[in-house]
Amino acid sequence: MLDSLRAQTHDLADLHDVVITHDGWLDAHHATIERALGRPVRLVAHAADVDYYGAKNAGFDATDADIVVFADSDCVPEPQWLAALVAPFSDAEPDAPVGVVAGRTSYRDDDVGRGLSAIDFMYFASDHGPRCRRNFYANNVAFRREVFASRRYRVAPEIYRGPCQALGMALHADAVPVHFAPDAHTVPRFPDTWRELAALRWLRGGDTTEMAPAIAEAAGVDPAWIRRLGTALPLAVLGGRLRYSLAATMGSRARWTLRGDPRAQSGSRWASAGVVIGVTALDAAGAMGRVITGRRHRASRRVLSYHADAPHPRTTP
Repeated sequence: MLDSLRAQTHDLADLHDVVITHDGWLDAHHATIERALGRPVRLVAHAADVDYYGAKNAGFDATDADIVVFADSDCVPEPQWLAALVAPFSDAEPDAPVGVVAGRTSYRDDDVGRGLSAIDFMYFASDHGPRCRRNFYANNVAFRREVFASRRYRVAPEIYRGPCQALGMALHADAVPVHFAPDAHTVPRFPDTWRELAALRWLRGGDTTEMAPAIAEAAGVDPAWIRRLGTALPLAVLGGRLRYSLAATMGSRARWTLRGDPRAQSGSRWASAGVVIGVTALDAAGAMGRVITGRRHRASRRVLSYHADAPHPRTTP
């Protein structure tokens, strides 16, 4: 991640701050990190039980910059990522300042990656304009300071990765446009094993159960129908998501990332569609598991090997 940041076309020397939040283990490697990045870095340690969104709030509080860009350490941004993400703030008209810019996040470019991207990283059109979206993802977004300071991420231990979607819906309801910068592209790391992927999907399914009423309301579903669906509401939401994900995988947009023999393209689209269906089934199991068991505590616990509580690997200067 540090290598990819140093390779950015945007000069890192122009940044007000570079802040890295962590749970204590990075302090011994501060000098190594600064040499790797080629500029001063502020390390902000937080308590071990602080979750993903709490860490982002802590990073925001550690700087007084006017524009704050959020990224993740398990993502590899393309060289133009930072320049593309911050450009809309300076390009905007003085009487219509940009408050939020969402970059484009997608997994690796293969059948599994395209299928999972169509599930986890969908972008929905906004009535605020053709260059705006209703949502963003916390690993690739920039805020004008006053916009984020008045809202922040709501820390919800029972939700794994939903607070950024909740904030996106709140911004849309408050008529704050989320500008979309597709050239600000970053690629998150995959789980290391199929077992980890299944554990991850179980938590994301639980997120659907927790957030289903808000998602349905934001989509314009009649409140009476939301009440009637009851415990089946998460499955209805997943059904709607499946429709959009399959359309993104099998439609014309899928051809943008495919090259070569049209027959191979068709086969690749069908393979990605199979991934969409299979992963949606896993998410549905997680959603129903949350409904049946009612277990809501610490849904944001660490489940991936590179988030594990095992000792961190040594870093050699």
